[in-house]
Amino acid sequence: MIFFLSMASLCLLDSCRLKSDESALEIEEESIPESFFNFYSRFHNDSLYQVEHIAFPIPEIEGDEKYTEENWILNKPFSVDDKTYKREIQSMNGIIYEVIYHTQGVFTLERRFTKLGDDSWHLIFYKVSNELDDNWVK
Repeated sequence: MIFFLSMASLCLLDSCRLKSDESALEIEEESIPESFFNFYSRFHNDSLYQVEHIAFPIPEIEGDEKYTEENWILNKPFSVDDKTYKREIQSMNGIIYEVIYHTQGVFTLERRFTKLGDDSWHLIFYKVSNELDDNWVK
């Protein structure tokens, strides 16, 4: 649900267009290229490859810190067998949007990937929301 709300907001700003003969909005969604899935698999199984394919520094959304090579925690593959987490993935305007979230809403991971200058995929956005941690701080 969070994913679709954030995607809808982005679509309204970025990739929606109003049809001249109708008042409905049309979302331009692309299919996810096969090259991304090859990258995605290697990204999660090869630690050196993962670090080489992150557009460091990535700013933290809620803090002044930045994710760097020095403080990066390697991402592990997402297990589709784990029923407590769901993954949604979409491609729009050359950017892959991924959201992994806990079905009870206590954890959300948002990531964005795109091809950069060397025409290879890179992680360009990373945000973790953990309601349990947030509740302890408040």
